[in-house]
Amino acid sequence: MSLASINSGISHYSGRKVLIGGKEYLYFGGTNYLGTHVHPFLREKLIQAVKKYGVHLSITRRSSVGFSLYEQAEEALANWMGVEKVLLVSSGFTACQITLKILREEKNIHLLPSFHAAHGESLSQIQNHVLASSLPSGKEKNTAFIGCPLDHLLLEEMSTDWMEGLPSSSMVVWDDSHLLGIRGKDGEGSLSQIPDGVLGLSMGSLGKGLGLPAGWVAGPMFWLDRIQGSPFYGGASMPNLLFMEVLLALLKILPSLRESLQRNVDLFLEGLQEQGLDSEFDYLPAYPIFGTADHKLFSFLQERGILISSFSYPSPSSPLRTRLVISACHEKEDLHRLISALKTFFVEIGKADPSGPAYLR
Repeated sequence: MSLASINSGISHYSGRKVLIGGKEYLYFGGTNYLGTHVHPFLREKLIQAVKKYGVHLSITRRSSVGFSLYEQAEEALANWMGVEKVLLVSSGFTACQITLKILREEKNIHLLPSFHAAHGESLSQIQNHVLASSLPSGKEKNTAFIGCPLDHLLLEEMSTDWMEGLPSSSMVVWDDSHLLGIRGKDGEGSLSQIPDGVLGLSMGSLGKGLGLPAGWVAGPMFWLDRIQGSPFYGGASMPNLLFMEVLLALLKILPSLRESLQRNVDLFLEGLQEQGLDSEFDYLPAYPIFGTADHKLFSFLQERGILISSFSYPSPSSPLRTRLVISACHEKEDLHRLISALKTFFVEIGKADPSGPAYLR
């Protein structure tokens, strides 16, 4: 089966497994790290919301008639994240673009090395910054520094040392798409890493950690009011109302989901270390993505009924990214099976000791 047919051929997805062409595969890809998309409690909340509101409601937040559920969800997120205000929109891309349109009116924009395509104003700007982006000196005035505190492709964390002494006219805007729900004391993301005295905003997609089709902007009331009062926000689509019900329910069970994810990440890493395979992967502490430069691993595992991620991103000409993604919904036996297959692969290519301990006992 070709990579193209796999890319478009999934007919069923249970969180742990996918069905393609009638064959079942264990799945270690995607980005729904907390497994919320298949959680029985959240599924039931979504069904109840459909019965209450219908399948979809298209309405602007400027309308004379609205739903208090949006405000409830935004207030709950603000309390959890420890910020003055949160705004919700239809996607992470929309959240980033609206935020940056407002910031460009008053600030110079500096794209950090860990920037995302959603942060660019034009294709040429994105292409140029791929080559020219750099860490700032920390002395730039009236500048908004845009980027991701953690590069989930290269699996590198950005230092915050350069923020010390940043002029008060400047600010840091983090894209926390791959950290919200995962990092922080309570999963609230990385805004707390920004030093005191430095103005910070966060924005991104709720689809990665929380598994919900929406985007957010969070931060000080002044800037959020500016965004909310703009025509860009007024003309943007809102998230599907149904998922605001799910979001409120999700926040109540988030601690247990985070515990499940961390337990699985720890178990997987312990298995790699036991087999002497941890050096074959790039990874970060308490983070569910494990990258490898051995791209042949994809087809090897596919033949053994296991699918991982391997694709060029963000464009077809970008470097190939091959990685394993651990989620909260994986079971212990899934991780055992994956590590056993990894051991076989690295033994076959001469990178692991065949006389080492057998993982499955």
